[in-house]
Amino acid sequence: MATPEEEAHLFASGLTELCRTALMDVIRQDATVVSDPDVLQCALLFEFVAVWSGEKWHMEVNISSTAFIFQLTFQSAMYQKPMFLEMILNAGFLDHHQGDAIELDYSEDLASLWTTWRERERKRRLAYSWVALDQETCLFHDAASIISSNDLNTPTPEPEIFWQAATAEEWAEVVPRSKRLNLNHALSLHDYVQRFVEAENASQLLTLSPLEVRLLLHPVHAITRQLRELLRCVSSLGKERKTNRHVSRAVISVQVEQVQSILEKWHGICEAQMQRKGISCAATCANMIMYHLIKLNILVDFVEVERMARGEGPRAGLQSTQPSQKRLYHLEEKEEIYFHCGQVLRFVRFIPEPIRPLWWPAAIYRVALIMWANSTTNADGSSIPKNSNIEDNEEPVAIDSMAPNDPVLALYLQEHVGTPVLTGGTAGIVTFRESENILQHCAGLLRIDCTTCLARGLRQKLLSMAERWESVKAERDYTISNVEGNQKSSRLW
Repeated sequence: MATPEEEAHLFASGLTELCRTALMDVIRQDATVVSDPDVLQCALLFEFVAVWSGEKWHMEVNISSTAFIFQLTFQSAMYQKPMFLEMILNAGFLDHHQGDAIELDYSEDLASLWTTWRERERKRRLAYSWVALDQETCLFHDAASIISSNDLNTPTPEPEIFWQAATAEEWAEVVPRSKRLNLNHALSLHDYVQRFVEAENASQLLTLSPLEVRLLLHPVHAITRQLRELLRCVSSLGKERKTNRHVSRAVISVQVEQVQSILEKWHGICEAQMQRKGISCAATCANMIMYHLIKLNILVDFVEVERMARGEGPRAGLQSTQPSQKRLYHLEEKEEIYFHCGQVLRFVRFIPEPIRPLWWPAAIYRVALIMWANSTTNADGSSIPKNSNIEDNEEPVAIDSMAPNDPVLALYLQEHVGTPVLTGGTAGIVTFRESENILQHCAGLLRIDCTTCLARGLRQKLLSMAERWESVKAERDYTISNVEGNQKSSRLW
């Protein structure tokens, strides 16, 4: 998929479709094969390629095929509903809470001990790889997760240095004797989530790996999406139910504040990890990107923003209560929205291009539309007058290059002093005076990764949106000038 040559891309797309067809045929013929770790590994690799392929067919089929695999895998006589933990158990993934772990003794043959450990570790890593993929898919496709943190009782993977051991002897050198005597001591993600939520401070979780820190966001994002759905329902209430709408918003506001508190606690953990590992740690930077995107989900209804960017009206139920361009935001903080968008761009730049996650073009596209919408509409849905969103005498605030503790950025957030800009434009900075500049600038950021179909497709969408809205604004300005001219002529007469 990552090739600039059209022929090679078509060939890779065809191979992906062959893999999808073969995988689904195998599962349909014998649903029990999904308990085989090899089959689950193949399914994981296919889903990972398909969801970020940039091909509309593969990306849409990927969501439905994932659900199909889960439905087949999770069916049990007791529950009769899809549960991700059932796949782990059917595949032989051991749950340390069930008390069925095999006792391992150091007196055993070292090679046998290492083989047993590797098989267990492989299943753990495979299980949490599916969780990580589900997390990414739900975040960028605005979909609901079918995994609950209560289901994730499998111990989290061991440190990478253990897994990378090439021989039993090398493994024995890096794994402490105490750990070899009890390889089932590790806590599950469910355990970590409980400790994370209940702890007054997160100091006891500072030793977590970047993967474990990232997966702590999985249940938080699920709650955030539920709150967004509730806000949509409240926003669709008619005028005759205005009192109920205000009460519902007040209740949801309390829940939002609780989620914000949890996210701030998580941010403290990730900040401490970044100070320890350095800003060059790609995994930690990717975690920060996901954090800021989840924060934006609290502030912004991206589904409606995307509809607005396409020139579509609001969805059914919203027409009577909201203007067609009204931002469905819960917190009307333009500065905070710009801040989180800028931080996403900032952390994307920190990750070297060859090792960036495959979803980084989707992150750029997401913040591009949010910044564009934030610069074109007021909180009440009215359009911002031309050239009114930036003052020439205000100090520019480079939201995509300043750290959160930068005094200029802090003053902008707290006192609303300064005007936001992006760095890297032809003039050194990109102002928000013309909102189309935002779309064009972010499209330029995707030019460096035009080897992937996803980046090419999203870049073209941004450029098309910029061109369309530029023509719309030119037509609107022409209409306004004609109206003003006619009014002036009538006054002269």
